[in-house]
Amino acid sequence: MPDHDPSVDTELLEAFLQDDDLERLEHIAEEFNIFEVLDAVRQELRHSSFLAWLLDPSGSHGLGDYFLKRFLWRTAALAREQDIKTISPIRVGTLDLGDVVVRREWRNIDILILSESQRFVCAVENKVDSPEQPGQLRRYRETCETESPRYSRHFVFLTPTGTQASDKEWVALGYHSVLDLVKAVINAKQGSLGNEVRLFLQQYVSMLRRHIVGESDIKQVCVRIYNKHRRALDLLFEHRPDRQSDIQALLERLIESDSDFELDHSTKANIKFAPLSWTSPHLKTATAWPTKSGGILLFSHKANILLFELWNGPGSGAPSSLRLALILGPGDQDVRSRISEAAARSQSDGIFNAPKGVWRECYSIFELDLLSSQEYQQDDLELMEGKIRQRFNVFKATQFPQIDEVIRAIVF
Repeated sequence: MPDHDPSVDTELLEAFLQDDDLERLEHIAEEFNIFEVLDAVRQELRHSSFLAWLLDPSGSHGLGDYFLKRFLWRTAALAREQDIKTISPIRVGTLDLGDVVVRREWRNIDILILSESQRFVCAVENKVDSPEQPGQLRRYRETCETESPRYSRHFVFLTPTGTQASDKEWVALGYHSVLDLVKAVINAKQGSLGNEVRLFLQQYVSMLRRHIVGESDIKQVCVRIYNKHRRALDLLFEHRPDRQSDIQALLERLIESDSDFELDHSTKANIKFAPLSWTSPHLKTATAWPTKSGGILLFSHKANILLFELWNGPGSGAPSSLRLALILGPGDQDVRSRISEAAARSQSDGIFNAPKGVWRECYSIFELDLLSSQEYQQDDLELMEGKIRQRFNVFKATQFPQIDEVIRAIVF
């Protein structure tokens, strides 16, 4: 079999980098969007507040009941298609909605539209990522029926894909319909819309297309790029930066630069280290440690039965995070028992936790979060490094001296 020619890979990557679509993708991805800046893309409360503003005839958008009537007409037409008995599209056209009040979170209903003069009420339940709770829509419908017994009632269940509601009285509405409605407003009212309102609506449309309904230019450009440069992209993926490896390197630098600790065995997911001062022969009795994967970690010398570990990444199905733990491993059983008992006695002081099995013969007696799952997944490396160093220094100044005092009293 002939050797692989690296020049071929170079040519593939050069062709990829010169593709005009790549520049187009960068431009789209860098476009400013206020909803992305405010982290409102997947937040139901933000979407509901925006829609309530648009649906309110007295809202600062200056549209009057224009959007509200089109929303009601669209959902009434969908109700007829879904065989739901509610207000008809023709009846919507005759409604005088000048006195409409739009409420947020009334009796936990996301949006409530109420007209006393027309004796009409509409409830909108909005779900972006969270699922419908058992019996939730039925309770909301019954609340509206009790509070407005002689009103015409209209119920709308809004989801990204138009998911069918559990309660048969609710009209299933997808966010693609909201997208179409907002686009129609922009086109129909472009001459009378204020610049700020028009820009706001355009930003919302762009955000919906990109993140909610999947009708984004990004998707089309990405498909073209992938079809043309599949091999180049596979190469980039093979050599992509690995966050877990980057954090491992960061943690190893942190321990190696600390004059009080010594780096022990290290993997991407598990970085072991020990205090240089823990030199008691009572601690140096381990010849092998079981590993999380079920293997055996053999030592060429007598190793500590007590090691600190940095758990880097996912564990037990949990989201990725960074956690510091003190692990009691295999070794002299008498020493293990004394350490375990001392840890149990010190729980009330907040130093140790109750011994918890980690894997075969290994127990954590102290645990501390250094990075939350959100920080681990969203922060850049520079920001993470600052947080890790600051929190590790706090550990060294506060918890570690207490731990060290208890261990020294047992084995030194």
